[in-house]
Amino acid sequence: MNLLSIGGSDPSSGAGIQSDIKAFSSLNAHCLTVITAITGQNTSSFGMVEPVSQKILIDQLNTIFSDFKINGVKISMLYNSKIIKIIFEQLKNKKIPIVVDPVIKSTTGGILLEKTAIEDFKKHIIPLATIITPNRFEAEHLTKIKINSKKNLVKAAKRIQKLGAKNVAITGIEQKNKISDFILDADKSYFQSGNKI
Repeated sequence: MNLLSIGGSDPSSGAGIQSDIKAFSSLNAHCLTVITAITGQNTSSFGMVEPVSQKILIDQLNTIFSDFKINGVKISMLYNSKIIKIIFEQLKNKKIPIVVDPVIKSTTGGILLEKTAIEDFKKHIIPLATIITPNRFEAEHLTKIKINSKKNLVKAAKRIQKLGAKNVAITGIEQKNKISDFILDADKSYFQSGNKI
């Protein structure tokens, strides 16, 4: 199985393309990659972000899709509107599952999606999603709904679904000693929970 990860490079391998390679490989999938931006970060601090040129981004996409049968795509860090529009144009007619992980800010505070690109992300990328997997902060950022109750959690998920995502998983909801993901698909909603580590 060939899975394509589209996102940023994290030299510490804690996130981004490097983390996806590890995750996909552990599931016996071949991970192909398209890098949208290069970051300088480690486990405690965030340095710089430098998006790749439009020319090399398009070339990466063309060379991968011309040579491999892609069984699924994961989209994470896109950084700016130019990158968002290129990814949309390349994927809008592909009949493959697409997971969208709306990366907005790193754990250490680095900005991974420019504020001016949020509306383009909503317009072009969310409708591509077979499933979108925002954490609580990202869901609040995309919907402008404060997730402080189950009612608002459901409301935020439904608002994201109305933007075009077929299924929504809002991750990392803390409930006592549990961590839960709230799943909303076409006709039902439910929690998947595990013990907090």
